[in-house]
Amino acid sequence: MVYRYPLLIMALASLAPSSRVAAMDASTLTPRIGETVQEFEARRRGIKPPRPADDVITVTADSKGHFYLVPSLNGEPVRMVVDTGASVVALTYEDAERIGAQLSPQDFTIRMSTANGTVEGASFRIGEIRIKDLVVRDVEAVILPRDRLGVSLLGMSFLRQLRGFDISQGRLSLHTQ
Repeated sequence: MVYRYPLLIMALASLAPSSRVAAMDASTLTPRIGETVQEFEARRRGIKPPRPADDVITVTADSKGHFYLVPSLNGEPVRMVVDTGASVVALTYEDAERIGAQLSPQDFTIRMSTANGTVEGASFRIGEIRIKDLVVRDVEAVILPRDRLGVSLLGMSFLRQLRGFDISQGRLSLHTQ
């Protein structure tokens, strides 16, 4: 019997997996772009990668189309409305006091334009905002005087620290870091 392609058959046989070859390949693997350490280790060991953590927090709009959350600010729950039109997180005077702000009339030096006209606000930094497992630290905020804001606003100084956010079909999705 004459084989017409003996070199091809030998080459294909040399490519067949063997435990020695597989072990050598696993030791020379390199991480792929965007691959997590857990995903790389699973691929290196030949096992299924871990299931990715849920990295999206979804909020349903109320009947008026607003998105309300109750994040923890410096450990205190605060009812807030997500406001992509607010440059910074804006706190009611009462909410600011509850999370530890100590205010005096001299603190209200920032002139701001709001939907309700011009107002003087006080600069403030929130040590931590937590929504479920999402934690954002050192968030720029402003405190408005008494009776100038009905509900605290979760503005862009918080939102821009996320991986992203989107609104679709009455749902707001916050994509965590």
